[in-house]
Amino acid sequence: MSHAHTIIASFLTGLRRDRDRWILWLPVCFGTGIAVYFGLRAEPPWWIGPGAVILTGLVAYLARKTLAGAGAWPCWWVAFGIAGAGFWAAQCRTADVAHTVLNNRIGPTTVTGLVAVLETFPDSHRVTLDRARIAGLGPDRVPEKIRLRLRGSQPDIIAGGWIRVRAILSAPPPPSAPGAFDFQRRSWFRGLGGVGFGLGAAQIIAPPRATQTGGTVLQDPMDVLTMALARLRNTITLRVQTGLGGTTGAIAAALMTRSEAPYRFR
Repeated sequence: MSHAHTIIASFLTGLRRDRDRWILWLPVCFGTGIAVYFGLRAEPPWWIGPGAVILTGLVAYLARKTLAGAGAWPCWWVAFGIAGAGFWAAQCRTADVAHTVLNNRIGPTTVTGLVAVLETFPDSHRVTLDRARIAGLGPDRVPEKIRLRLRGSQPDIIAGGWIRVRAILSAPPPPSAPGAFDFQRRSWFRGLGGVGFGLGAAQIIAPPRATQTGGTVLQDPMDVLTMALARLRNTITLRVQTGLGGTTGAIAAALMTRSEAPYRFR
């Protein structure tokens, strides 16, 4: 008997012995379905997920009714069904966060937006602009969020204010190598539709207290709280970098104030 057969036989023997704990495998099956979805190179048809759940559920039900005493066979179909549910959940999440992404490199052009997140580094700033406007592009082609790197001398940018800057933009880049960090995927689920860098100093066109869009002041309490937390993080970052200085201050500030929470301005 080959090593593969020995391993499979041992696994099945242990699985039958742990019948009372089969339910603990459900999260594993669910996660396997998610992993299969993200392992695909192209977006599958929308009906694959729900079709897999319905088909495997029906087969498991019929197997239980017609194959009395068949042992664990119907449970395998239940496992496949749970994996299908994970696949379907990943499809739904991907569709739920769908947004506009830049198709090609743009610029130099003028970019205007609300500063949703401000990250300060020793030699630069990185801002995430919400409700962005790009000169030369129609509203239907402009991403909701854009991340820009601003180098050189910059004004006192504050989260919650509006800025205007000349910049060069492009779509979030794919992984640099197979298996490397997928910034493009991360950007999709964080709502980032474009990245780039500024040319020269940004111009502050509206302070936080006057933040408006279409003449309507932001009233959502969660938006107000998000802006307040962003400004607090920026204040802490500046104090830590001023106190420690150099690379040490930059690393300490990043560890203390870096946030991976999704940007809520929508």
